[in-house]
Amino acid sequence: AWSKGSLALLQTICAVAQQEAVLEPLLAEWQRSQPDLQKKFAQLPGSAGKSWRWEGEMHEVAQLFEASGLPGGFHRAAAEVFGRLEGFKDQPDISLAQVVQRLNVGRD
Repeated sequence: AWSKGSLALLQTICAVAQQEAVLEPLLAEWQRSQPDLQKKFAQLPGSAGKSWRWEGEMHEVAQLFEASGLPGGFHRAAAEVFGRLEGFKDQPDISLAQVVQRLNVGRD
């Protein structure tokens, strides 16, 4: 729930920042204010080629949360994020720009 869900959130934040033309300033700010985030951020492009596998897992997490009386919407959204990246399946060299563009366009 945490590791893959937070990855989806980070990917989505980058996509919104790109749409709003503030991605570069955001990344610069994160370098200064969130140094621990750099490791997670560095995983974004490389994870896109395998994140298609996590779509179902995010639905399962959402169902578990809901069965426990908690909201599952965040992980359903994470599943959609990973589903949008399915076109990168098993591609090893993906750039952050490609990830952000795919998220902003949607599914193939």
